[in-house]
Amino acid sequence: MLRNMLVGLSILVLSYWVSVATGTEVVLDFNDGLLPSAHGWIFQGQDQNRQPLSETQVASVSGGILQLDTTPFGGIGSNETVGFWHIPVSVDLANFVIELRMRAIQPDGVRSSCQGLVGASLVVGNFGVSLMPSQLSVFGMSVPGGTCGDEAYIAADGSSFHTYRVEVRDNTHVTVLVDNVQVAEGVLVVTIAPPEAFLGDSSPSGGNVTAEIDFIRVSDQLGYRLPFVGFTCITNGPTCGSTKKTKHEGFDQEAIDFGLVIGTRVYAAEEGPNPTLVSPTAK
Repeated sequence: MLRNMLVGLSILVLSYWVSVATGTEVVLDFNDGLLPSAHGWIFQGQDQNRQPLSETQVASVSGGILQLDTTPFGGIGSNETVGFWHIPVSVDLANFVIELRMRAIQPDGVRSSCQGLVGASLVVGNFGVSLMPSQLSVFGMSVPGGTCGDEAYIAADGSSFHTYRVEVRDNTHVTVLVDNVQVAEGVLVVTIAPPEAFLGDSSPSGGNVTAEIDFIRVSDQLGYRLPFVGFTCITNGPTCGSTKKTKHEGFDQEAIDFGLVIGTRVYAAEEGPNPTLVSPTAK
């Protein structure tokens, strides 16, 4: 893992990486004060009488936060959802990440009944996450000792804002992180399809969600944070020129943040006039 590489190295991001496939991502935030439809997302939903809803009936933006409330429109019936669709999502569904920063208000409770996602959800195909005030659910993932074969339930402080990140790798492995801290790891147990994203209330009965969302991201580019001590060079060439060096000190004070397509090689070199290159693959 990159996060476990030894400190005290000079990291060289070489120019030929630009020629590697840069990946695809869908990012949605609300700093412009606009609803998702202004960014190409399609709203779909019905009330309890199966009459079409408008997005302004369930969503608004204030202070850069999407406020979602479907609770006035409960009891819709089976297989109805209320929310926004992005079609298609052109990411590598064997290697991608879904990420969102949010807090949940309703519905409250803890589930273990293996009935699919309930709560504010971000879904790609038939794989996704949902959040309630005390629980994060990941559908399409099996964890050791879990109560469901295709859904993981993780205790969460969902009533406060946190960043939730789920990584799928090699069409097999699933890792869940909260605020960059790993909280669960398991196996992908669904074939992810179709290539589309959904944001909103995905519960079968609809009308269950009150939540606030800061941003979402669906991407086949993973981000990394590498702690280090000493000199580190980020450059557009194979060497670090004297004007490009940046000194970072302290074991817990500095880090490099960068993003890479999965499988791209990361080159690290020991400090000195003739550094020895090592090239672990980003995982």
